[in-house]
Amino acid sequence: MKGTENDNALLAKRVKARSAWAETWDRLKQQPVAMIALGGIVLIFLIAIFGDLIANYKDLAIAQNAAEKLQPPSLRHLFGTDRFGRDMFARIVHGTRIAIAMGFVSTLAAIFVSVIMSCLAAIYGNRTDNFVMRVVDVISSIPNLVMAIAICSGLGQGLWQLVVALAFGSIPYATKMCRSVALSVVQNEFIEATRALGGGTWYTIRRHLLPNIASITIVTFTGTAAFNILMGATLSFIGLGVKAPRPEWGLMLSESMSYMTRYPYLAIVPGLAIVLTALCINTFGDYLRDALDPQLKGKV
Repeated sequence: MKGTENDNALLAKRVKARSAWAETWDRLKQQPVAMIALGGIVLIFLIAIFGDLIANYKDLAIAQNAAEKLQPPSLRHLFGTDRFGRDMFARIVHGTRIAIAMGFVSTLAAIFVSVIMSCLAAIYGNRTDNFVMRVVDVISSIPNLVMAIAICSGLGQGLWQLVVALAFGSIPYATKMCRSVALSVVQNEFIEATRALGGGTWYTIRRHLLPNIASITIVTFTGTAAFNILMGATLSFIGLGVKAPRPEWGLMLSESMSYMTRYPYLAIVPGLAIVLTALCINTFGDYLRDALDPQLKGKV
């Protein structure tokens, strides 16, 4: 009988959680701007997945062709060609994968570390919480750009070195956001009941803390991903990110500086790619934050 009651309670909890996310999705669907932004994010991932089918990497994005250099946009080259005769459209397409790695992979790594640190700090409190926050304060006292430059200078140029630098710089902000919610969750009576019944730390984190901080984690993820895309492009622009000839948007923008007056499309195309990608992610994140806020139900 007791087992049946527990199963019913668990089922009711799952239905409630599912209905909460369904309600959030319903509120998002009522916002055309949010749907357009979400469509842009989906398009970015589709381009990254099917990039090899859209444009050949070696022949169009990497191989130099002196006979085709600095061609304006046309039906043959939709976004024109650069100073080496490489197709700008192909380079933008394949640069999408690098942008996703910089923005989403680095943020995913940072969120994973931040969630674990936040949950442990909230559950154990006192010394553990103080230690975690002092580490976060030390890291956050250094500007993100300065820290990223230092890490990239130490590890060297490359995509994964850049991802590590961006992930490390994102940990303080994500930890502070997740910890603030985790601290309020551990004050609830069901956490005390779980401990009284012998629930361990990782069981409490998995069963209670993670579901309750999921919304703030997702919102933090979107904002941090957009920021990391901009930061990664900045590092590549100043020569500390991805190495040439890999098609990275910030590097493409840097290479176009000498040709901006005569061939403005060389700067406009990668610049728009960076801005539109970050704009879609940030816009969707803003609407998602409002949709997840229980105080704004019916107002979003």
